[in-house]
Amino acid sequence: MSIAHHTLLAAPSLGSGWIARVTVVVAGLVAEWRVHRDLRQLQELDSAALHDIGLAPGGLEGAVRYGRRARPGSEPARAPAPASLPVSLTEWR
Repeated sequence: MSIAHHTLLAAPSLGSGWIARVTVVVAGLVAEWRVHRDLRQLQELDSAALHDIGLAPGGLEGAVRYGRRARPGSEPARAPAPASLPVSLTEWR
């Protein structure tokens, strides 16, 4: 048998590589749990409440996973246009 074959049969060591893999898996599970938790909370809101916060019932998962503006394949959010100043003081009222 070759050295490579013995390495494949050996039990995984508890070195930093193993710990890093477990950490990545646990972090992924926690992130998925948070997505599902947040989706459940948003699904409890009615359409009017969702509209107030700028969401639609069909876009909840995308909003939770990627944010309202940063979805894969979409254009980056543009900065809002600067507000124009009033011409006279009566426009402020």
